[in-house]
Amino acid sequence: MAPHADESPCGLHSRTQHLVEWADGQRFIWVDDEISAMDRLWVDASHSGPSLLHRVAPVKGLTGADFTALADWLRLVIPR
Repeated sequence: MAPHADESPCGLHSRTQHLVEWADGQRFIWVDDEISAMDRLWVDASHSGPSLLHRVAPVKGLTGADFTALADWLRLVIPR
């Protein structure tokens, strides 16, 4: 069971719990330049569906390699 919002683990991004609640077990991608190991651990433990937490370089923003990684993940999780 996830802690209450006022009991967030140290290092957890303020959006992480809200994203997991919003996704409600559905697949989702989160693209951000502030994703941490704690966010990944939280999502792995708290979210039953597929998720991709993709960290981008804050100075570069989204690059071709990022779009390729997102497209590759989508091909894996969306049935055709």
